[in-house]
Amino acid sequence: MRESYSPKQFQIPWPYTGAIFGPEEEEVVSRMIRDAATKRRPLDRRSPEIVEFENQFATYIGAEYGVALSSGGTALEVATRILGIGPGDEVLISALTFKATVLPIVLAGAIPVPIDIEYQTLNLDLDSLESRITAKTKAIYVVDYAGLPLDPEPLLRISREHGIPIVEDAAHALGAAHGNVKCGAWADLSCFSFQSQKNMSTLGEGGLLTTNSRQHADRARAVRNYDHDVQAGGNYRLSAVQCAVGIEQLKRLDTVNAQRRAIGRRMSAELRKIPGFVTPYEPEGVTHCYHMYPCRLDGSVFSTVRDTVRKRLWDEYSVGTSFQYEPWYEFPVIRSAMGEFQPCSVMDRVARELFGLPIFPGYSDDEVGYVIWSVKEVLASL
Repeated sequence: MRESYSPKQFQIPWPYTGAIFGPEEEEVVSRMIRDAATKRRPLDRRSPEIVEFENQFATYIGAEYGVALSSGGTALEVATRILGIGPGDEVLISALTFKATVLPIVLAGAIPVPIDIEYQTLNLDLDSLESRITAKTKAIYVVDYAGLPLDPEPLLRISREHGIPIVEDAAHALGAAHGNVKCGAWADLSCFSFQSQKNMSTLGEGGLLTTNSRQHADRARAVRNYDHDVQAGGNYRLSAVQCAVGIEQLKRLDTVNAQRRAIGRRMSAELRKIPGFVTPYEPEGVTHCYHMYPCRLDGSVFSTVRDTVRKRLWDEYSVGTSFQYEPWYEFPVIRSAMGEFQPCSVMDRVARELFGLPIFPGYSDDEVGYVIWSVKEVLASL
């Protein structure tokens, strides 16, 4: 890495795209449009690309079934319907997640219950989880935050002991694995997102649900296509063109993730030398996919607030950052659906310290070096 750069030598805005597209995606989209125009081939639910994408994705993950859906949020909504979650039910949810994980619970009339997180991993704390299980607990919603996979074994033990199903929000964890078990292969229902910022994308939006239950898969397919026999469904389908793009994206996912890991590890190797700067945790035996690069300014070391650092990185160095996420239990619509809940002291601390540095597999060596240098410059001058 170069020793020095000049302020604003590079423009590194927050990357609102996370996938890499190539000529393969361009060709498949063009071909399908040509075929639709000249051969009158369908591009809707009758198209073979949809089943092909579902099968290939499920095989890649190691799950029995895959059901393509219009978004990751839709996948979470469908999972909530499949489990029959409704008024009076409680659903335990990691305190650190996007509101899309929680809103289907609120829409169902159920009660979301925040579970505190571990400071090191930013994933949910198992002791906190078990302590919140009651006779009203209908399901547990877990999150592989930023692409760090959860250990499935203790969660499966809790699920078996209490007879409570697990929904995995794996939107950040495309290709991530704990040991040889990929995210999406072990939970009762796992939900993926292919939105623009994800490690692979189906033209900006899209989602998929994986499961090892034939019954759950059948129900998901019914709900996505105007189900009227068991419960009211809707149009939650993914188009054939999007699925065709997904097939091509899946082919390069491991390469994209390897590039992300290399960048993330390089950033951590340099930035963890700064006292009080907390880099992402990557333990032995996991395959982290670095969907994001979440870092923290330890409040016991840095008196300067996180937002000041973020502002200076952008104003003085043109390095964009993010804050993902605010505590969802503070949002008015969600809070009104909740009763009293135990404080999430670790999440409250993390919410004051957390921010994300930009990470994208297409960055050059110099762009990565510039991000590292800019962070060092700002923190050295505090």
